[in-house]
Amino acid sequence: MHEGLAVPKHSILAVITVAACWLASHASADECRTTLPRYSKFLFPQLLSALDKSCLTTLDRKEQLFVAGMAEYFLSNCDVPTLHRLELQKFLTSSALVGAMGSEYKTSSLGDGLADQQLSGTAYATGGSVARDIGCQGSAPLTKGLLAYLHRTGSADGEGARYVRGCAEYYRGRYTEQNCQCLADLGRSVHPKIHSAEFSPESIKNIIESNPLVGLTIAFQCGIGDY
Repeated sequence: MHEGLAVPKHSILAVITVAACWLASHASADECRTTLPRYSKFLFPQLLSALDKSCLTTLDRKEQLFVAGMAEYFLSNCDVPTLHRLELQKFLTSSALVGAMGSEYKTSSLGDGLADQQLSGTAYATGGSVARDIGCQGSAPLTKGLLAYLHRTGSADGEGARYVRGCAEYYRGRYTEQNCQCLADLGRSVHPKIHSAEFSPESIKNIIESNPLVGLTIAFQCGIGDY
């Protein structure tokens, strides 16, 4: 008879820990994909549920416009705490411009540009319409979820550190980290994943060409006019 191999206790504990983490992450992912019953009658119920539970990953451009339209309605009509209001207003500064003008200004096709402008405006308006149907009584979890999303994807000490750090390093002595954070915060209206992207001066040019009004806003609010 062969004797069983002795397995170190620390190895067993390591396996248990890894398994527990795996199960927890998958349980969390499943929870994020679950639609809350209270949103089932609205457009994009899964997106609303993820926002409510602060489970959002990175929104695409049209989803971001939809959420921005919701935020505008809540800010205009509901009792949103002052601190939250200021943070959301910063997000809306450039999002509203994309909602009005689109983000394909640089396209050589007039038809494609007009189509993008129409889709952008529709996404923004739809967000406002859904927010109106939800009402102010349901605004708190959605605005908190949006703020959590903006912090997680845009904070200088989180996922958003890459672009901001790269920008500040590239323009050392010329633009500060604060200038670069402002650039990323406004630029996300055109490029939702900008905070986690590798910085390049070309990205600023791309923002300006995609929506010149966002470019002007960056110049005035962020102090970045020459790149």
